[in-house]
Parts: sequence; C-alpha cells; structure tokens
Amino acid sequence: MKILRRLVGYTYLISVSIISAWTIANVGYYETRWIEDDLIVFFIKRQPTYKVAFINVYQSDHEDNWKGHLEKKERQYAVEFCKYYVGFETEMTTMDDFNECERRYRVQTQREPS
Repeated sequence: MKILRRLVGYTYLISVSIISAWTIANVGYYETRWIEDDLIVFFIKRQPTYKVAFINVYQSDHEDNWKGHLEKKERQYAVEFCKYYVGFETEMTTMDDFNECERRYRVQTQREPS
C-alpha cells in the first residue's frame, strides 16, 4: 500500500511538473500601457520559449508609438513580440518591417490603430 501511495504521489508530481513546463513554454502575457487602466493580456505563443513577459509595442497611449525611431532595446521588444505573438519573424531593420508586424497584429486582433 505504501508503494502505491508513493507511486501516486510521484505521478501527481510529474504531471504537475509537465503541465507547468508546457504552460511556461507556450503561454505569455503583456501589460497594456493605457493611462486610464492597465490590463494583463495572456496569449498562446506561436513558438515555445521560456520567455513569459512581453512588451506590446503597438498598444499604448504613447503618441509616437515608437514609430520612426527604434532604439536597440525597443527593437528587441518588437522583434520578440512579433515572433511570439504575431508569428512574424523579422529583424525589424526598417520601418516597413515594423509596420508589417503592426498590420498583422491589427488583423489578428481586429483592432484599429490608435
């Protein structure tokens, strides 16, 4: 009987570990950056990765929305967001890449540009 209890305990532990690892690898989130309310949005990633928190460069109250000028750090945020949320892999070297990712994001979420 002790062996059966131990086996059930280990099975439970292994199951929880597998589900947790799958969730971390396939579910991500980002926080909206609106003045009136910030929301946390969860999403299923297009590709598994252990990065969980993302920055949505297309949804904020910032007037310029990073258009026309992307610093290296901001470009990396956009590359990661496009790859894992939108499914569009790019190095974000031109504004055309930035705009294409935004277009795909808008189509996917059916949101009008702010």
